Amino acid sequence: MRSHTVVTYTSWGQRVQSSCCGVFVGVALFAGSFPLLTWNEGRSIERYESLEEGRKNVVAIANPADTIDSSLEGKLVYMSGKAEGGADATPYDPTFGVSPSNTLKLKRVAEMYQWEQNKSSHTTKTEGGGTRTETTYSYNKKWSDHVIDSTFYSEGHHNPSYMPYTSQTFTASPITVGSHYLSQGLVDKINWYSDWSSDGSLSVDNIADDYGKETAKVYGNGFYLGCCPGSPVIGDTKIS
Repeated sequence: MRSHTVVTYTSWGQRVQSSCCGVFVGVALFAGSFPLLTWNEGRSIERYESLEEGRKNVVAIANPADTIDSSLEGKLVYMSGKAEGGADATPYDPTFGVSPSNTLKLKRVAEMYQWEQNKSSHTTKTEGGGTRTETTYSYNKKWSDHVIDSTFYSEGHHNPSYMPYTSQTFTASPITVGSHYLSQGLVDKINWYSDWSSDGSLSVDNIADDYGKETAKVYGNGFYLGCCPGSPVIGDTKIS
């Protein structure tokens, strides 16, 4: 871990000015909290009434495999069954040529090795009513699924400005429970993922773009873009 320290001084006059600004902001927030509280209470009441109405009107479907009852169109229904994707609707990642069988969703996770900045400050009073603030910036390396902005990092701690690949989700379509098609809202709530164990079909030859073909290597249940997975450097990317 690397670190460096910056020391700043604040005069008594600057402290007074800052305190006055803080008072005005606090008063404004206090005054604005009352209408916000009223609005929030109103929303809670509306939600309770909606849930009560739904509980009274919900219709249970005993066997989702039965023919769809058109009289229930537009009504609130409840059913329980196994969600399945169509025979020709297996989720597929076209960039890396991955298509696990018997799945409803496929989630590609892309992570890049980057610098992360941490900051800690310690303030002491000085003669004349001022303050002395000592701020220490430390840097460590970590895997992240998004670009960490290093614009204001110290020299030697800069991250790439973009990731060669990003995380993405691929979904079977349609997804059904018996004879019923799940709405997009319900499909979006299917998020209980588990790690995929490669069936041996992973190959850099299946990658769609030349950059991936030339840079990536099969690593575990995914791909690694960089020299040495055991000793990553800033900018290395892994796909799982």
